Amino acid sequence: MKKSSVMFALALAWLSAEAGIFGPAVNVPDVGRKGQSVVVDGKTLYCGAGDTLYVFDIANPVEPRLLKKIGGFGMLRQMQVADGLLAVSSRGAGAWLVDVKNPAEAKVISHYDSVEQATGIEIAGNLMFIGQRGAGVEIVDLTNRPRPEHIRTVKT
Repeated sequence: MKKSSVMFALALAWLSAEAGIFGPAVNVPDVGRKGQSVVVDGKTLYCGAGDTLYVFDIANPVEPRLLKKIGGFGMLRQMQVADGLLAVSSRGAGAWLVDVKNPAEAKVISHYDSVEQATGIEIAGNLMFIGQRGAGVEIVDLTNRPRPEHIRTVKT
């Protein structure tokens, strides 16, 4: 990206914030400035902050309500939710699967020790794809969600 494009984007962002285009900032309870990863599913917000997953009801987005807090994930990086399953990449701590069919009762189903640092994550049906810093993309079978199984790693 050219320097002029970057400067334009920064100026536009500043002007938008000054004009209140995006509305006022909302301080999410308990998370503060630690939030690093977020994903929204309907009226539920999942926020990764440090080693903790926060689950919020955002039916009223300016007043998020904490439903659940689960710690011990390592350094949360990215998350994806589909069909009541939240997949979490957590760098050196691998990947985690969380049952979120009932967000207020979210619970860890399993932990998967990835080949290398898990930085990105996607799920599609019974497959999980873990993007890694140097090893490429690891493909994992989720047919038995409590015991995910390595299929292969594809160097990218």
